[in-house]
Amino acid sequence: MKVQSLIEKLWLQNTELKEAVKVYLNRKHRKTHPEGEFDSAGRWYPDASENLNTDAYRTPSRSYPYSYMLACRTLNHVVEDVFGITAPSALAAAKKLARITENDLTVEYAKKVIDLENIVNTTNIDMTEIDDVERLRETLNDAFEVAKTTTQRNFIEKELEKLNKDIEIMIQDAAA
Repeated sequence: MKVQSLIEKLWLQNTELKEAVKVYLNRKHRKTHPEGEFDSAGRWYPDASENLNTDAYRTPSRSYPYSYMLACRTLNHVVEDVFGITAPSALAAAKKLARITENDLTVEYAKKVIDLENIVNTTNIDMTEIDDVERLRETLNDAFEVAKTTTQRNFIEKELEKLNKDIEIMIQDAAA
């Protein structure tokens, strides 16, 4: 076995590196945001805790107000600047781990959509049964959490809206 691949395997087991990749993916998919603030012209500047070397990036302007924010969302920045892991083999392992994790999320999303389609297409769902309604709502919320694109999220939001309207109608019918 090559020494490089052995070192990479060791890094893949590193808890701190796994956490760095998790932070990176959350930032990449806009679930979390880097620490920082906007000035009066709408330009974003990182907080000192981001430890960003601003000399290496374009200074924010009115035309490009997010240049530092984009830099703070990169894998290199999160691994090296935020978590302080500077070994080249760690960065290679982080790239591999991020790719694997994203593939897992894609598979997880696909499974949730299949579950959702099965639930929606099943004719034996009794909307008056709270367990079925809660199961559908839980599946929709799970699918939303792992959805990667705006289109996927919009589809799920529409299904949630339909479900909520159906619940409102059931409540009104029960009250009447």
